[in-house]
Amino acid sequence: MISFWEKTALLKKDFIVIGGGLTGLLTAIELAFKFPEKDICVLERGILPIGATTRNAGFACFGSLSELYHDLLKEGETKVLELVEQRFRGLQKLLQITGKKAIQYEPFGGYELIDDKHIAAFQHIEEINQKLYTLFKKSVFQVVDNKITSYGFNQNVINHLVYNPLEGQLHSGYLMKRLQKIATQKGVTVLTGANVSKIENNQSTEQVIVTNETWRKPLIFEAEHVFVCNNAFASALCPELKVQPGRGQVLVTEPIYHLPFKGSFHYDEGFIYFRNLGNRILLGGARNQFLMSEATDRIETTSEVISYLQSFLHQVILNGESVAISDTWSGIMGFGETKLPIVQSIRPTLHVAIRFSGMGVALASHAAEQVVQLI
Repeated sequence: MISFWEKTALLKKDFIVIGGGLTGLLTAIELAFKFPEKDICVLERGILPIGATTRNAGFACFGSLSELYHDLLKEGETKVLELVEQRFRGLQKLLQITGKKAIQYEPFGGYELIDDKHIAAFQHIEEINQKLYTLFKKSVFQVVDNKITSYGFNQNVINHLVYNPLEGQLHSGYLMKRLQKIATQKGVTVLTGANVSKIENNQSTEQVIVTNETWRKPLIFEAEHVFVCNNAFASALCPELKVQPGRGQVLVTEPIYHLPFKGSFHYDEGFIYFRNLGNRILLGGARNQFLMSEATDRIETTSEVISYLQSFLHQVILNGESVAISDTWSGIMGFGETKLPIVQSIRPTLHVAIRFSGMGVALASHAAEQVVQLI
């Protein structure tokens, strides 16, 4: 049973944001900046976000050389430059909102390891730099082959190393804490354990039906506007949206004495990625090697993918050296026909900001700004 107090004061909101991860919190913060007098509530299914916000690799990146080369061939220059601009502007805005120190942002730069398979991308480096010049007014990608040896990579596999000074890395856990703190300071209510099962239009408002095992009957929230920001899981609430979940698996090594590199590294169009985590290596990805099994929303690791990543770690990054693994986990991303996110109104009172194709850190703040502008 719902009490009078709950019905009149706790279940009626001005704005409800579904999803308490990166995009959801940034959307709530953006709403609070623009409408400080409004009652804003975030509904999150898990105690912690269960998508990719605190399960990613902590990259602050906007696209490796081979990824952009492949995308230019597939999507064309206009779409790719639009996407890169959204990613880069999103990163700048995110750092503006959070500050760098609180999220342990480090501007170590980004690198890409080039093998025989992606030599064509390397051969077009100047052409791609020229295309990106319209955005950055400088050459983005630089050849630093001399570092292949000093970083200890396998020279029988890696032919070239490309450096991008505009990328960095951050701590995803502290990023989450910072956004939660900002949202709370702005008066946003964040409710966890709120499993949204349905959204129904009620003329000029939206009803959000929430199930929780504590309550025998669903709780019905009501709001003037609802924002769906749960990325890979959005299709369950809005079936007309084409979002395919995709799992990313990650491992972290034990500390490595005198780890020779710092930075964020890409390989194979960014499908494999690794970075230093202090003096450890964080390594993840390889989703393209297991596309069928990784097109899932199951939050678990598999021996096949972790073994593949361990083999890459041993053979390519450490060039035959071995190291123990301390942690493994997985996160769920949202993909679609194009890498551009979906930011749109489904109806005048229901809006979505979803489908970030593994680039939520870069795109979320820009998407949050865009979706709030829809009202």
